[in-house]
Amino acid sequence: SVSAFLLNRSSDLDLTLAGDVKNEGLGSLIIQKNVTVDGKPVADTDDKTIADGDYSFVVTNEAGETVGMATITVKDGVSGTATVGNLPEGTYTVSETDSKGLVVDEASKQVKVETGKTATVATVAFTDNKPGTPGFEKKIKDTNDSTGETSVWQDSADYDLGDAVPYKLTARLSNDVSSYRKYHVTFEDEMEESLDFQRDSVEVQLNGEKLDASKYTLTQDGDHKFSVKLEWGDGQNKIGKEAGLDGATVDVYFTATLNAKAKVGNEGNINRSRLLFSNNPNSFDDKDESEIPWDYVIAFTYKLDVNKVDQNAQALEGAEFTLEKLVKATEEGAQDTYVPVALIVEKNVFTATGIDDGIYRLTETKAPAGYRTVAPMTFEVKVTHAPLKNDLNYDNRTEVLD
Repeated sequence: SVSAFLLNRSSDLDLTLAGDVKNEGLGSLIIQKNVTVDGKPVADTDDKTIADGDYSFVVTNEAGETVGMATITVKDGVSGTATVGNLPEGTYTVSETDSKGLVVDEASKQVKVETGKTATVATVAFTDNKPGTPGFEKKIKDTNDSTGETSVWQDSADYDLGDAVPYKLTARLSNDVSSYRKYHVTFEDEMEESLDFQRDSVEVQLNGEKLDASKYTLTQDGDHKFSVKLEWGDGQNKIGKEAGLDGATVDVYFTATLNAKAKVGNEGNINRSRLLFSNNPNSFDDKDESEIPWDYVIAFTYKLDVNKVDQNAQALEGAEFTLEKLVKATEEGAQDTYVPVALIVEKNVFTATGIDDGIYRLTETKAPAGYRTVAPMTFEVKVTHAPLKNDLNYDNRTEVLD
């Protein structure tokens, strides 16, 4: 819908509000109002009403005098127009006075009004954009040492103590970065004390291309916290589409070592991240920012107890064991090998702490007095990770393992 008032120069003028001007002395102009969300038409979004509202405009002549006003109502994201008439030939400035908090491409625009029998009514278009929000996620990858199989990036994994656990942070930038004068994203990461951040492992990619370390700022706070910040723009000129940042993907890869403080069993070891990002394209200092809340992933490690018992299930003294894990060869032509796993003995129980899923071989190297050694046993440690009904956090961490 459109509401407008026209400042009439004469009460008996024959005017048209669109198309060719029939009155030779006065002309008209058309104001067109468009709205976008994250740089895309509202029709492409889930909420068609997100940018609805009344948008106000004022028209001034070369002397700075107000000669017309208009209000354009946008409904369901559909563009609207208003016509201001009874204008002598000349150059006029059309200014948007109420953009409803949206970001305007230009607050004021000039338009030339012509008169005469064949004069064409000029149209001045304003496009307001509701700033977009980046997408963000944190993932972990799992590798089975015995089979060599590696998972996709996911929310949980299993690792041995001392392993370098791989993580990936991904931000998909909004589609309107080009409208900012300065723009940044900051990845903040926190891990439990059972995980030690490996600074040298950090790799940052933009649209799949590795960035030189000079293109981002890596800040480390102790062994369990760090941040990566990327910035674009000079704070004066709009970044522009030629920068190729609209909808771009930024990935941060890194590893953390699972240390001796690891929680064993279904409690797991959590690493979480969040994203801070620019939210005001009109800002020159880039101090306005929003955040996407913490996203969590978890790494599990396990414990295995071994003993030899009598017919009454009582542990026998004098038994000795070795435990080995099958590790698949990574080089072509090489043989798979069994590697030793440390066993701690206490009260005739042999315990392996901090092991991963995989294939293991247990060998009894010495039998208790009066008993024979058993043949080596090969077995597999296999764990099922259940999908959570809600996003992972500190409160539901024990619900991941079946």
